[in-house]
Amino acid sequence: MTTALRDDRDPLRKPIMAIGVMLAVIVLLVAGVRIERAINGPGEAPSPVVAELSFTVRDDPDGTARLIEIRSGREIDVIAPDQENFFRTIRQIMQRERKRAGGGDEHLTLRRRADGAVEFTEEASGFTLDVRGFGSQNGRFFSELLSRESITP
Repeated sequence: MTTALRDDRDPLRKPIMAIGVMLAVIVLLVAGVRIERAINGPGEAPSPVVAELSFTVRDDPDGTARLIEIRSGREIDVIAPDQENFFRTIRQIMQRERKRAGGGDEHLTLRRRADGAVEFTEEASGFTLDVRGFGSQNGRFFSELLSRESITP
């Protein structure tokens, strides 16, 4: 009778041990990568910036968003309430990150790098997103805005 009970536990014991070993290996690999980055730095330097645009957004009561260039104070684009939902979503993420970092004025910067990356940065928090990761259709607005309004640093 003891043998039957022992045989019932053995089939579960080995898979559980294997899962435990795999989790331990994953934790060690992640820790190793993080330690390596802490010692050697984040890796290669980012590609040089070839175009840049800094702006803030003024929201109208009807939901219209007006993009205002920080340097000149001129209006560079107007986004109707039912347009550019991806931009609005990314902006909400940026607002949340700014609040987490302690607040401050909205100061957004778009940058195009020599390698084609298009970055959207919330300057108060330093939070940056590479909009290429969201697909070319979603990044279209940012690329067009940079092409039309950017300055070369």
